[in-house]
Amino acid sequence: MTKYDEVMIHLNQQGFDYSQEWDVPYELCEAGITESLGTKLSSRGYTNKILNALQDDGLIYFEKKHIIGVGTSRRKAYFLTTLGKDKIKEGFNNE
Repeated sequence: MTKYDEVMIHLNQQGFDYSQEWDVPYELCEAGITESLGTKLSSRGYTNKILNALQDDGLIYFEKKHIIGVGTSRRKAYFLTTLGKDKIKEGFNNE
């Protein structure tokens, strides 16, 4: 399983589709993804590289949202696209 797969699984495990919500959990922003995956990702810069690649592949997208517990400014929150959800359902080994 690649780091890219781990990020997608993390986004899928949030248990609720927050894409239509204004307030979203910290785990959906770049810093939250990095912290949640702990030592699996070496830095936020590396996380950003992964997020950009997943977005380029059409597997995730972002929207500016209010991140709960992180002040009043909006930040990018990441969500799986339909293609990304389908890839998780199919499993990552079918590539």
